[in-house]
Amino acid sequence: MCTPQVAVARRRKIVQPCPAKIPVLCLGLWGSAALALLTGCGVLTEQVSVRDDAAPAVAVRASIRPLAWSRSEGSQPGIEVGYERFRAEETRALAAGETLNLGNQILTGPQAVAQSVTGQLAHVAYSHRFLFGSSFELEPFGGAARFDLHYQAQSAAVPLRSVLKESRTLAYGGITPRWRFNPWFALEARLAAAEAGRAQARSAELAMVLSPAPSVSLRLGYAERRQAFEFFSSGVWTQVDVRARGPSATVHLEF
Repeated sequence: MCTPQVAVARRRKIVQPCPAKIPVLCLGLWGSAALALLTGCGVLTEQVSVRDDAAPAVAVRASIRPLAWSRSEGSQPGIEVGYERFRAEETRALAAGETLNLGNQILTGPQAVAQSVTGQLAHVAYSHRFLFGSSFELEPFGGAARFDLHYQAQSAAVPLRSVLKESRTLAYGGITPRWRFNPWFALEARLAAAEAGRAQARSAELAMVLSPAPSVSLRLGYAERRQAFEFFSSGVWTQVDVRARGPSATVHLEF
């Protein structure tokens, strides 16, 4: 129902919009503009997962523990540097009409796509080994890591291959509890994590430690690694989520 004021305004041909509707109208216009902007830029998101329960991993680490840094017999500070590498593979079956958009290539089903991920991590960290008696040791560590991830998708139907690469510098840290039975044999668990923004790399490892010499040890065990990375190529963001499980081997040198 029109009020007398609105009726007078209509006679004068003056349009008076309802003030309460202005914010709603503005919000609608802003939302439409944002949607049009995103659509016009062509930014799409593709989610890719790779799961491999037989993915081996190898690593080499070295620890430097100057005697001058030790303040007591139960404390051994030092610097740790290391490098590790793993490879995970999985075949993804695309259903009829399903697509895999990786920016530089678009694969359409039905077909099988062979996916592989290679990860490499190099780190430097401060570590501090605490000795509790003659058997139990606890070693936290923290520093920085450089992580490289290489994702590849190979089509089985046509000779197409898509490769995505990403390198990030991440904050790195973790802890290693260890039970030493004698100078030559021990069991340990190593938990580590590296993260920066949306890039993450986590690992958990259980291993037996064989020490043929005081400064050399070989770690043989089983590890699980999880990585989450984002790649941008040709207007497409690709989110790659990796879970790799399998045997692990590490050579560790002490100085």
